[in-house]
Amino acid sequence: MKKLAIVLPIVIAAGALLLTACESPIWSRSDTEVAFDSSGHVTKDVTYTYDGKDTETYSAGGTYEDVQKAWDATSSTWKQSAGDKGTYSYDTRIRMLTINYTQKWNGGINGSYVTLTSGSTDTKTDSWNQVLGSTNEYPAYLGSGGAYVQTENVTYWDGTSETGTWTITVPADLSIYAYTTEYVVYDATGTATSGSSKTNYVYTVSAIFPGSVTSLDNAKGQTVTLDYLKYVSTPYTWSSGSTFTAGTPTTYNSSGSNTVSVASDGPYLTFPSITVARHMTSK
Repeated sequence: MKKLAIVLPIVIAAGALLLTACESPIWSRSDTEVAFDSSGHVTKDVTYTYDGKDTETYSAGGTYEDVQKAWDATSSTWKQSAGDKGTYSYDTRIRMLTINYTQKWNGGINGSYVTLTSGSTDTKTDSWNQVLGSTNEYPAYLGSGGAYVQTENVTYWDGTSETGTWTITVPADLSIYAYTTEYVVYDATGTATSGSSKTNYVYTVSAIFPGSVTSLDNAKGQTVTLDYLKYVSTPYTWSSGSTFTAGTPTTYNSSGSNTVSVASDGPYLTFPSITVARHMTSK
């Protein structure tokens, strides 16, 4: 379900973000992280439900399954039309989720699972910074002092791989907030063959609400809205390896706002998911 090109193509202005410490609630101070054992597995089965029909399940035994459904007019029911199976592990120290894919659904609503084999272009492993909450899943950005990074590493059954990096910067005075995306593609020998989608966005904060908030430090424990009237977008062209060359910055006179719920200037921050999930089972 999670593939490199779609995990987080989010411009920071598109949603609200949360700066939080590990002991703090995740989002809106009403969600908390699920528990994991020493093997990196949830201590109780967790299933997230999206759109009322699609599910993503992490079992206490270490198995993973993503089920996507489509409407079958013949039987007048929702039937599985896509999905994946595999195993997973979680590193609580760096909040890194790793999924090892072993099977893929094939054939639409009349299909079945097939075993993945070497040579195919299907995803073999996918690792990225993620937080599993009691009601939703959240991408995680690790860091402190206003600088946060999320990374993702994907390998494919044909031996190729990709990496993705998303960087968020919020200075102490909250005068701007910046967001950068970057992708690099590698062949089966580990040589970088291309890079794409690197862009840097810098939003100039025009107003902060409440007005008593004047810095990242005194925003702790408050919900803060950052308004902007313009932003600068800078595209980058891949050169070689992990080297990108900056293009011409373009300024856009476009307004918007970003709401920040600040628990602490702690080890990670998260975005609320665009698609709201519900943690439906816990056994």
